[in-house]
Amino acid sequence: MGKKSSPKPPDYAAAAAEQAQASKEVTEQQSWANRPDQFTPFGSQTWANQMFWDPATKQNINRWTQTTKLNQQSQDALDSQMAIGKGRSDVAKGLLGRVQEEYGELVDWDNFAPKGRGLAPNQYTPEQIQRSVDFSGASAMPEVGRVRDRAEQAMYERGAARLDPQYAEQEDAMRTRLLNQGFQAGDAGFEREMRKFNERKSDDYANLRRDAIAMGGDEAARQFGMGLQGRQQGIQELMNQAQFGNTAAQQVLAQQMGLGAARFGEQQQASAYQNQLRQQDIAETLQQRGWTLNEINAILSGQQIGMPSMPGFQNANRAEGLQALSAADMQWGADMDRSNFDQAALQGLMSGVGSIAGPMMMASDRRLKQKIQRIGTLLSGLPLYAFEYIWGEKGVGVMAQECLEVFPEAVYEHSSGYLMVNYGVIE
Repeated sequence: MGKKSSPKPPDYAAAAAEQAQASKEVTEQQSWANRPDQFTPFGSQTWANQMFWDPATKQNINRWTQTTKLNQQSQDALDSQMAIGKGRSDVAKGLLGRVQEEYGELVDWDNFAPKGRGLAPNQYTPEQIQRSVDFSGASAMPEVGRVRDRAEQAMYERGAARLDPQYAEQEDAMRTRLLNQGFQAGDAGFEREMRKFNERKSDDYANLRRDAIAMGGDEAARQFGMGLQGRQQGIQELMNQAQFGNTAAQQVLAQQMGLGAARFGEQQQASAYQNQLRQQDIAETLQQRGWTLNEINAILSGQQIGMPSMPGFQNANRAEGLQALSAADMQWGADMDRSNFDQAALQGLMSGVGSIAGPMMMASDRRLKQKIQRIGTLLSGLPLYAFEYIWGEKGVGVMAQECLEVFPEAVYEHSSGYLMVNYGVIE
């Protein structure tokens, strides 16, 4: 079981040259495929090429020339369109002087209608509203003390006017009666009777005074009630007059505010109308300034010159050339992997496990074998195969993957990841 040599490295320079040549050929073929001559009812489009020395690449390359030719009718139409376009351009060029004159002067904004004036605030002159009432015009209240005094005096005098003659007659009659009875003035009986008479007289006049006082109070109360009622009526009349004046003032103010609102609306409409006139003047002036320029744009934006277009076609896609460099590199990598694997397998198998008297370990992984053919069965029931290792050596034995099911203790995983079998265990 000898050691194999490493594969010979590829010629990368030759592979790169081969790949460059293939790419050049593909590019040339694609250029030819995408340059068909086209013929339409309006004309034709053709291609021509000639060899050209390229100083950059130091080699001859194809230089392509594209030629578009119109038929006579299309050519005549194109010539007419070009003539019309030139004529329009000449006319537009002649109008440039007018444009310079129109835009040469600044806009005089003072020539426009004046702006609408601001709205003047409404001025209201409301009538004076009476906030207090002057009650000096109402009737005065009577003086209760004087009324009572006068009433008491009148009542007393009226009662005394009745009592005075009565007691004068009674006193004369009593004196005459006492004298006729033999009493003289200064006698005890005479004085006693006169004292009784005077006491009765005093009591009657005292009662008269009390009645006069009571009747005087009643009369004062009656006079005060009448005066109060009269004053209240006067005050109510004054308040009604003040309320009437305030109502009239409010009506006048409402009328003034209505007139003010109407004036405000009229001023607003007048201001808006004035501004509208100004905007119209400005718009007309600016339109006059740009009139010639608009005419030039209208002239130049007419029918444009157009070339007949050729029908499109599907360009050929670029085909990949021979990837010789990649192929050589990949093949070199595969050869090196195979060589490294063979060397690792040989080293593993040659290294062995144990001593001369010990069990014998052998590489029995199915992944290392090819051309496998069953030739018998061991006493343990394991199939026996004839095979060829992937590095070319022939052999006879079992498969490590099958031994795992019957004799797992006989299977060993090598550091390379492949399985080995201890044949001393399975015999």
